[in-house]
Amino acid sequence: MDIKPIKIRLKITGKCNKSCFFCHKEGGDNIDDFLLDDDFINCMNEFEKIGIKNVILTGGEPTLCPDFEKICQYLSKKFHVTVVTNGSIVKDWSKIQVNKITISIHSLNPEKMIKLENIKRTKSWAKKEIEKIKINITNIINSKKEARINLVVTDRESLKEAENLSHTGIEVRLLNNLNDIKNSQKIINNFIKEKKATKRYEYRRMSNHTAYYDGELKFSTKISYPFYFDAICKDCSFKKKCYEGFYGLRLEKRGGYYVRLCLYKNLIYPYKDFLKSRMKNDFLKLC
Repeated sequence: MDIKPIKIRLKITGKCNKSCFFCHKEGGDNIDDFLLDDDFINCMNEFEKIGIKNVILTGGEPTLCPDFEKICQYLSKKFHVTVVTNGSIVKDWSKIQVNKITISIHSLNPEKMIKLENIKRTKSWAKKEIEKIKINITNIINSKKEARINLVVTDRESLKEAENLSHTGIEVRLLNNLNDIKNSQKIINNFIKEKKATKRYEYRRMSNHTAYYDGELKFSTKISYPFYFDAICKDCSFKKKCYEGFYGLRLEKRGGYYVRLCLYKNLIYPYKDFLKSRMKNDFLKLC
């Protein structure tokens, strides 16, 4: 399996201003914010040495990390940098040194947005969030940077959202809901048939299959198909319930920097230990 360019997801904060019920939180709770300090720089230097080319900044909501912009500036000198944001923290993206912006928008309907939250919200809150997201969409378009909208398909109404968002000119990617994967995939597949969409290009990397479609709408889909990495998944008792399998390397901070290898189990290792381990060698063989 070819997963070049090799990438790592950096969970630079655990803080988030939303509480989407389907969020997997990159697998870790109660983590520390990343800091642009010697520990972080030394850590990223080591990952650069093993061939990491791409970094994806996640959270939580990564823009809530106090050192967010400084971290982007540093990383952009060494790596291709993507940030995954919920879009509700307004930024001038033309001044932030990232290569790509992925904005997770699951609804621009106040009632639907409230339903997606794990905590009680008001319609007034939702309307304010939507206005901020719309401003951010404009800012992203004006930045002329590569961009994508991710939309988790939770029901048929999600597809109407996808059609409306496609008019922004930003690529819309439909993602399956890991909490209800069979129903979510069925809705996506029916949408493809209804739109008489033609598959233009596809690729499969580890635990996902991405396809691009043309037709009435231009959009892409990312469907989860578990890929099991024997070094960590071979004897796992959770396999039958696991919809992600091995997705790649994640980095989080708990005092020091740790590599996370699984969303569902607490498989984390100090990054220096991981880089000396057989698992690192087995991972690189995948690449």
